[in-house]
Amino acid sequence: MIAFYSGEHMRPETIQSADPNARFRGRAFTAINEGEAPDEFADALDGQIWGIAVDTTDPGEGAEIEITLEDGTTVAAVLAEPVLGGDPAQVLANARYWELPPDFVARLKSIVEAGLDDA
Repeated sequence: MIAFYSGEHMRPETIQSADPNARFRGRAFTAINEGEAPDEFADALDGQIWGIAVDTTDPGEGAEIEITLEDGTTVAAVLAEPVLGGDPAQVLANARYWELPPDFVARLKSIVEAGLDDA
């Protein structure tokens, strides 16, 4: 089964602790409808959420979604965590670590940095 990560849990050590047999499959995106993203990110998204696809024996009990891998292949996956869930700074750090598309990372960064300015 394929799990899709896009948030705070998109860290190699977190994924490996949940399933030591998990293997990175590639970067991927899924379409997102208005109201499905966390409020802090809603205005920065352009209808897509990028994250990573992971082959796993324990995908969890998230909703089943359709994702598109970087090569254009569309596959079924399970949400391993809420979309862009968790600490926004960690979400941004993970997006940078996995080298998600620069425009997507820039949109996340604009929101995270604006939140830091407001604090």
